[in-house]
Amino acid sequence: MDRLNSRTQNPPQWTLKDAFESSTSSKFRLELARLKTLIAAIDGSARLAKEVESIRIVLSLYEQSLASLHTLNAFLRCETSIDALKDAPLKKQAEVNSIGSKLDSAIAPVISFLRSLSDDDPIWEDEEIQEWYVYLKSLPHFNDKLNEDARSVISQFQYQINLHVRQSFHLLNKGMRLCVKNLDGFDQVQGYMKSIGVLKGEEDEELRRTTFDAMNMFYNEHGSMYAQLLNLLAGFRITSYNDSGNSEVLSYSLQQNRISREAVEQMLSCCENRISDIRRTISLRSKAVGSKLKVYNLYSPAPLSPSLINKKTNFYDSIQNIKEAGKNISDTFPDFVDLMIEKKWIEARFSSVKAGGAFYVFLKTLKQPRIFSTYFNNLSSEYQLALMLGHAWHAWQLKDYPEHRSLIPMSLTEVAGILMGEQLLSFLLNKSESQEDKFYFLWQQMKYATNYLLNIPVRFEFEKNLLSSKKRGNLTALDLNKSMEKSWEKWYGDEVDGCDRFLWAYKQHFYKPDQFFYNYPYAVGYLTAQGFSNILSETPDRFKSIYPKFLLDCGSQSFDECIQKYFKLSPQRPDFWNWCLDNVVKKINSFEELLSSGHVKRQV
Repeated sequence: MDRLNSRTQNPPQWTLKDAFESSTSSKFRLELARLKTLIAAIDGSARLAKEVESIRIVLSLYEQSLASLHTLNAFLRCETSIDALKDAPLKKQAEVNSIGSKLDSAIAPVISFLRSLSDDDPIWEDEEIQEWYVYLKSLPHFNDKLNEDARSVISQFQYQINLHVRQSFHLLNKGMRLCVKNLDGFDQVQGYMKSIGVLKGEEDEELRRTTFDAMNMFYNEHGSMYAQLLNLLAGFRITSYNDSGNSEVLSYSLQQNRISREAVEQMLSCCENRISDIRRTISLRSKAVGSKLKVYNLYSPAPLSPSLINKKTNFYDSIQNIKEAGKNISDTFPDFVDLMIEKKWIEARFSSVKAGGAFYVFLKTLKQPRIFSTYFNNLSSEYQLALMLGHAWHAWQLKDYPEHRSLIPMSLTEVAGILMGEQLLSFLLNKSESQEDKFYFLWQQMKYATNYLLNIPVRFEFEKNLLSSKKRGNLTALDLNKSMEKSWEKWYGDEVDGCDRFLWAYKQHFYKPDQFFYNYPYAVGYLTAQGFSNILSETPDRFKSIYPKFLLDCGSQSFDECIQKYFKLSPQRPDFWNWCLDNVVKKINSFEELLSSGHVKRQV
């Protein structure tokens, strides 16, 4: 595709015309009407479904309803993200959320009945019903002890809170207008999305510093409103769990992610036991620049060598790099990337009205993967693009599977994305033409290891403390800052000059109402990707044999089952995690060796 080699084209923009066009279109209304009809059919038959044939019929209707609901929600997320200022899609989201609540209520009798059956009940011998076993068992069941009316009330209330938190977080961020200064001394005004992008990968240190300081001033003034949202979310979760006879909220997240508590605890324990090694990802970078890293430089890119300054990439250069790197994963991956470009399924342009962050969604009924990001012509954006393409490619492998067998938990979906990102960095490192270039890409590997193995545990620790402390009453912004400082010190120690105490306010993962503890699965995915990297480098033929099967099993098996099956190791024991961490330590050692050869005291 010649157009991919053009250095003058801007990043691509979505077209939504081949989907529903808009949330007010006739196509969207027709799909919504179809969903309502399906739910009505479920509601009319679910209570009486006790035999194999009647259960089959209801589950078939539920399958279609899930695919429709998830497609509508995915489309609305696309529409609200490209213009966060529009109110119409948000109102339509409220309607779809309400319909989703009705689906939950309609199917509840069948789900409760099936989950009450013993594993050896004859009903599970039916092949069609058996396919639902993993999905149904992995559904969070904190409200199973409640009666139908109580479940309905909680479900409706949950959707309303979710909508309020999502809208309020976007509205607060819209009010961010930061006055910052770049290295040349020019003043500029930044919004939320641009400011987050600066902290993640901007090469201008002065712009990073003034952005970080201005954000802290903004949250010092407005932090109480963000604290109210976190109190609301935490309060609802704690109350709804207590009402249903449960006192421990993490179990809900573990069920969502189809991962055992033992696996998560072992992973964090192994990271903590080897924290001195992991912290070297910071101390070695401090050594390279001659002073302790400032907190606003924690995720800065390495100083560019002269050769890389002349080779700074644009979006289509990045796409070409990702395609080349992805050949190691699958021979079909480059063709998939070309398809994403050709179909205009990637949104990567900069726009002041776009939402922040990056994500992928899969419009199941339309068989369309979609990627949302903002490309800033730096390696952080290129890495993020590789992650999203890895996710989308994973979903594409499951496009013809039924919905309940293609819903990948985050603990597993992060593996494919992060593995693609890691392959990109390895590809760029291997084709480096000088020691200075190698320094740049090894620095990036250190940066991402810091994020996944230190920053992620900080967020997990903070969220656990938040839920525990909220039981004693509402928390102020000052309380949340102190809690963040405590978690930060535990994992970062004194390796960083400063603390990102307002991380809880600007990190939108804390405000994801439908999936909390949106943190530890990233570390799970990162370390598991290191395991696959070990196999890929040592036995590439074995990798290409097992990895496609692993991707397909992600929709129907738990994390623990997949690891045991494909690695022959248990994630509930330290052997697996230490083996994965060994690969990270190899990268750290490579960076240290390069520094010892003379790459020291460079300015950030």
